[in-house]
Formats: sequence, structure tokens, C-alpha cells
Amino acid sequence: MAVHTLQQLRQRFRIFCTVIYPADQAILKRRSPACFLKIIPACFQNLTQVAASGRAIELNTCRGHDLDCWPPLLRWFRECGGELVTVGADAHRPDQVARGIPEALQMLRAAGFDHVTTYERRRPVLHKL
Repeated sequence: MAVHTLQQLRQRFRIFCTVIYPADQAILKRRSPACFLKIIPACFQNLTQVAASGRAIELNTCRGHDLDCWPPLLRWFRECGGELVTVGADAHRPDQVARGIPEALQMLRAAGFDHVTTYERRRPVLHKL
């Protein structure tokens, strides 16, 4: 298994897509809110680094299941200077395609974003909300 430095990862990837994972795991495992509070400083640090790099985060709706965790994370990313957010549903079956996407776009607007991002040839393309 290859080990990559943060600098190497910054050069290879355009989207930070696991930002929700710690919050999601805390909720799925029914841990106390204090569990999530412990990771807030690390979340801010990561979101600040992603924003400063000009990269996007992915708002993954997990087929419409993980929407509750996103509003504070989107606000934090915006506060950290983040501008680029992609949206995905993580569909595993045809009936799950785009599940949660309308709600995700509403959350983007509520967090102060005026566009959603897609990529073409590794370059961001902004779509007005």
C-alpha cells in the first residue's frame, strides 16, 4: 500500500469527500453529542485547509440518509472560506439515484452558497442554484 504525504494528496485530488464520516459514525453508533464535539477542532482545521487549497467538499446524501449532519458542516466550510461543494447520492441501485439531492441543494442555499460545483477535466464548473 502506498503512503502519500498531504502535499501529494493535494496534487492528486480535487474533492474532499469524507468530511461527514466522523459525525456519521457518531450518530450511527449512538454515541453522545460529546463524542462529536471532540472532533470539531479537527473538522475546522480540515475544512480550512480544503478551502485554502481551492478544492471542493462533497455533500454526499448517502441515498438520503445522512442529511442531518450536513447543515453545520456546510456553514463551517463557508465560514472557513470554502466556495466549492459537489453533491452526490452514493447510489447503489437505480432507485437511489439522486435521492436527497433536492434537499442537499436547499441546504447549500441555506448555508450561503449560491452555486453547486461539478468538474470537467479536473476543473471546477459552477452551476447557479
